[in-house]
Amino acid sequence: MVQNKYPCCRHHLEDIRCLSLEKIAESLQLHCKYEKCGCLEMIPYPYSTKLKHEDSCEFKPYNCPCIITSCSISGGISTLVSHLTNHHKAGIIYDFHFRYDISIAHLSFHQNYSWVHYISHCFDEYFNVHVEASTLNDMSIYGAIVYFMGNETEACKYEYYFEKEVNGRKFTFEGIPRSLREESASIMERGNALILMRRQPIFSEETKFLKITIDIRKI
Repeated sequence: MVQNKYPCCRHHLEDIRCLSLEKIAESLQLHCKYEKCGCLEMIPYPYSTKLKHEDSCEFKPYNCPCIITSCSISGGISTLVSHLTNHHKAGIIYDFHFRYDISIAHLSFHQNYSWVHYISHCFDEYFNVHVEASTLNDMSIYGAIVYFMGNETEACKYEYYFEKEVNGRKFTFEGIPRSLREESASIMERGNALILMRRQPIFSEETKFLKITIDIRKI
């Protein structure tokens, strides 16, 4: 049969079901495409079930969060931690409460966008602190996000607290860490981050530092 037509008369085939083949297909057990990454789950037919599983599979590799650099690295958490610290020079701290004095000299720049990554190792987990700065017309926009280096289910077991003081005023933000599978632009658009908007840069000419306090807690 070619192009869903009978080979002799070339009339169009109707939708004909083959129940015997359907029963055979229903007995199939499909392998997850992330089997080599550690997923041993056998997924029942139909194929759409396999696609749904793979979309949220906990063994699905994580992409490098430095997406603005078109970095193509992906892998497990240990791979990303090593990649971020070695290739992107991300700092790492072994505590859940800390203050970062982020130097403007340490920001990575791309056109009108700049960012920096830090890693916190606490509660036997890794968290990625992402701070970014961009400009829109004459407005400076600053955002800070805490990523949980793992899946969304585990991320919901934690919360974080940001504190930033600007000209005597204190700005705070509390939230649930986002999974590394989410992009920063999407998180910022939904307001799930500390966002500061000012006509003048927060990085002062004298200090060249952005001081921000971060507290990660287990719920």
